Amino acid sequence: MNQKKRVLFSSIFGNTLELYDFHLYGVLIGTLAKVFFPTTDLALSIMLGFVASSVGLCTRPLGAVLFGVIGDKFGRKHAFTISIFLSALPMLTIGCLPSYESIGIVAPVLIITARMAQGLAYGGEYNGAAIFALEHLSKSQNRTFPGMAGGIIQSSSNIGVLLGITAGSIVTYFNTVEWAWRVPFILGSFIGFIGFYVRMKTTESPEFIESSAVVRNSLSFFDILKFYPKSCFVTFAFGSFVFIYSVRFLTLYMHQYLHIPLSEAIWFNAWGSATCIIANPIFGLISDFCDRRTYFVFAIIGVLITSPLIFELLKNKTTLSIITSQILVGLSYSCILGPQHAFLQSLFPVEGRYRGVTINFCLGNALFGSIAPIAMIFLLDKTGNINTSIIFLALSSTLLIVALINLGQPTNKLKKFDEFRKNLQ
Repeated sequence: MNQKKRVLFSSIFGNTLELYDFHLYGVLIGTLAKVFFPTTDLALSIMLGFVASSVGLCTRPLGAVLFGVIGDKFGRKHAFTISIFLSALPMLTIGCLPSYESIGIVAPVLIITARMAQGLAYGGEYNGAAIFALEHLSKSQNRTFPGMAGGIIQSSSNIGVLLGITAGSIVTYFNTVEWAWRVPFILGSFIGFIGFYVRMKTTESPEFIESSAVVRNSLSFFDILKFYPKSCFVTFAFGSFVFIYSVRFLTLYMHQYLHIPLSEAIWFNAWGSATCIIANPIFGLISDFCDRRTYFVFAIIGVLITSPLIFELLKNKTTLSIITSQILVGLSYSCILGPQHAFLQSLFPVEGRYRGVTINFCLGNALFGSIAPIAMIFLLDKTGNINTSIIFLALSSTLLIVALINLGQPTNKLKKFDEFRKNLQ
């Protein structure tokens, strides 16, 4: 396997593992709640299980800061390698962890600690893996298609979703075996360790090697904010884009308001993930042949126009209409996330790219990731009309469109930063 294929393959490994773990935990939340958070009220146990999962969202921005510094100052490969190890180890911990019945309060404390560690890893993994891979491809002698390559990396996340749902469903089917739920976590961790080994064999990003060590070590995140405020705003807006979170909301809507069994709602949602696997590279490739800023403005408008149709199809409650709605969800999701990696990477200079992308994206992710589902459920509960959720989607879409229009010309050629770089060298 040549170096570029190894880099792309190992990038896919990490994103797949992250989403596999996230959805596996979600599918098995009922079992995990009984094992680690036992109470007399099952609903309370499940809620505590979700709280343990949510702490990972809170540590993502911290992970973005940690791995952003490592990636920009010490090398992409170091951040790239540590993040997948930090993902795999907590999975092994969860798979081997004794129950609350065996070790008492230590069990839930350890599982919460494991989820926090995974959140740290994901803060550096999602965007960092794409940065590492695309910087390698940019130095290829052959013509490259960064949008399509970024779309392939994004599709690996959706592969992880399907694998997590499938593994969790199989385990649920064999729920008479007390330890069955541990198997997919342990297997996932070993896959992660294989990915760690593959990443150890990769070489450092050629763009990082050619960049100035003096500038990298002198450039702080506040300098990045000062020199690239528009780029930071755009990246934050991409992390905030609410449609990403409405996918989870739709699963809850199908279960709670359309009274579709949760297992069926999850599998309906899998149609959207399957669509993304195919559509992400296609939309990424389309973006390689046009101005991405203009592309995204029209793509977001398309998502807004399509959203009411998705909700109307869901209301019909037929199998065909629900599957069609989820395919449209997948297409709406992919037209934004497919080309996203290539675009965000182009907004920052090599010396501050890792921090510029990961920190701003994760801040938007954490803030809107926690608010969006709550706000959508609140609007639905107060009005009884799912179309009110479009209000929140429209707000985040407007934020992103304003950020894109305000971006202007590519900001990695700003004179101020050029002067800053020259004064250091």
